[in-house]
Amino acid sequence: SSRDAEVFYSFPISMTTLLTSQSLTALLRYADDSGMSTNVVTVCDDVIGGAGVLNLSLTGRLQVQGRIPANKYRQVTFSQTGGATVPTTISSSQEVLI
Repeated sequence: SSRDAEVFYSFPISMTTLLTSQSLTALLRYADDSGMSTNVVTVCDDVIGGAGVLNLSLTGRLQVQGRIPANKYRQVTFSQTGGATVPTTISSSQEVLI
C-alpha cells in the first residue's frame, strides 16, 4: 500500500509441558522485499511458555501489533522450543491504513 498501516494479529495457542520447558514466540517484521531479506525491521514479538512442570496445560494467544510503513512487506513468523506446537490458525486480525 502507499500508506502506513496499523496491524494487529492474534493466534490461539495450547501446549502441555511434560517435565520440559516449552515456549512459543510470534515475531512481526517488515522488509523492503517479499523475500524478507532487505532492510528487515522487527516491530513486535510475543512469547508464552512454561517451565518443566508435569502436565501443566497452557492456553491463550500470541498477539503482535504495530505500524508497517508504506510500500513494505510484512510477515509474522513463529519459533518454538521444547516441542510446543506452532499455531496454524489466526483467531483475529485487523489492518488499518493510516
